[in-house]
Amino acid sequence: MRFVSVIVPAYENVGALRSCLEALSCQSYPPGSFEILVVDNAPRARLEGELARFYPGVVFCHEPKPGPSAARNHGVARARGELLAFLDSDCRPDPDWIANGAKNAERLGPRQVVAGEIVIVVKDAARPTLVELYDRVFYLKQKKYVECFKSASTANLFVFREAMAVAGGFDEAIRSGQDGEWSARAIARGLGLAYCPDVRVSHPARRTFGEFLRVARRHAYGMLKTWGGSGHPADTRSFSSKFADWRRAVFSDRSMGPRQKLGVALLDLLKMILVRMEILRLRLGGGLSGDGGFSER
Repeated sequence: MRFVSVIVPAYENVGALRSCLEALSCQSYPPGSFEILVVDNAPRARLEGELARFYPGVVFCHEPKPGPSAARNHGVARARGELLAFLDSDCRPDPDWIANGAKNAERLGPRQVVAGEIVIVVKDAARPTLVELYDRVFYLKQKKYVECFKSASTANLFVFREAMAVAGGFDEAIRSGQDGEWSARAIARGLGLAYCPDVRVSHPARRTFGEFLRVARRHAYGMLKTWGGSGHPADTRSFSSKFADWRRAVFSDRSMGPRQKLGVALLDLLKMILVRMEILRLRLGGGLSGDGGFSER
């Protein structure tokens, strides 16, 4: 049985992190066979002082350099495990998350990266906001990322330490989209990506239009830094490709009414326009707008 290091970068969101740690405390993987490292990415460490007494088995460490890449790299350096598991602090892993991640990693071998399923959940299922519906349809679709775009989100990822050494660490110059850059580098160096639906975590949907705008801006910045503005295929599809997506993912969704479906499709079109406009603004010398801090989502 492999010893697993779970690496959770975190920035100030204590409530979400507590929920994450509660779920990690209920894992079916045998106690003593894994460790949990929370990397506090705030300028001044405070998570250990607030949470260590409630989670005595968790290792709290501090990485003051801003950005999730720096936090994850710090976690990798501190980790003791043969198998590294990356998880966002606002995710809740299923009880068998570590067990299934380790099982799939063993089955696939040391040169395959395990990308698990990310289930988007809304706050009130009876009254979801339009942005929540958008996220439920389009956000963090790990299966599509892996199979169509050869990429994977670090919100739910398992990789052997030896494979991590081959791929190298996360690019600390990139504040958003660094998981796509890392995936491309891993594949270029001979590693593979495998989507494993039984390795499941839940992730909260965004609720407000302001959150939607901030994420669109950060995605544009990440695309410019990672792909020079040519963009990841997931974000630079033609209108005909967008329409195919809407027909398959939106208009076939029986849980939404006609107005909701139209609203989600228009919101996706708006994001495509906003991303392109933001890339142009950045190319013309504009600075990073919106939230330029830790959060990449």
